[in-house]
Amino acid sequence: MGVFSWLSKGLVTPTEAQPHGLPGVQGKTVQELSDSLRTFAWDAWSVEGDREPLRAALVKLVDHPSPIIRSEAVHAWVQLLGPEFHPAQVAWLEQLLERGGLSADAGKYLLQGAVKLARVGGVRLVEHFSMHPDARMRGQVARWCGVAVLPVEDSRRLLFELLEDFDASVRAEAAHAAAALFPDPELALRLVAMSRVEVVEEVRINLATSLVRFGRGRDPHVLAAVTRFQNDPRWRVREATEEALEFTETDVGERRLGSQVA
Repeated sequence: MGVFSWLSKGLVTPTEAQPHGLPGVQGKTVQELSDSLRTFAWDAWSVEGDREPLRAALVKLVDHPSPIIRSEAVHAWVQLLGPEFHPAQVAWLEQLLERGGLSADAGKYLLQGAVKLARVGGVRLVEHFSMHPDARMRGQVARWCGVAVLPVEDSRRLLFELLEDFDASVRAEAAHAAAALFPDPELALRLVAMSRVEVVEEVRINLATSLVRFGRGRDPHVLAAVTRFQNDPRWRVREATEEALEFTETDVGERRLGSQVA
């Protein structure tokens, strides 16, 4: 869908005659404008041609007095990123971060944009979020590290840091995401070391399931850790380990199933 199709749908106008370059801003309720932006964000991937007029209009909406509209404008802008990325887009995200005043949802969308721009300088913004005071944001960084979007070396470095986070929810997310980096012997041994000292159940569950995957490498330290999780005093940890073994082909799983057949 070309940019002028969006113009005809009333998202942006070809002139700056109205506030923010958007029609009906003065007459629309926050909810109506928010709904329009949300709908656009979902379909932004299909926009063809020059996207800059749309981006320019959305940037102006980031100054809207409503935090809801500011958040949805950031979301729509991030969804417009691509198919080509360039450093100037990273600079705009940096400016937003520096001026602050955005909601948690807007922060989530900014992180998504930083991930998209990782290969043209956005990694430093992802690093910024990995040190965010909100544990939920640091946990989201860990999740992104586990979906093979960031460069592997950057994901690896961030996960090593997040595995040591003081917040258990972040450690749990990082432990879960670590499975995506199999095989990585050094990361596997880091998880093994954590398995000896971690006391929070949710973290132990994710350590167990990730180590089951790393067990495919047949490292004796990893296999010993998985065995310990099978005998963990907490039933949820034991159950998660057994379920992971059932659905993952590992040396431990093969021996376990073999003993059952015998």
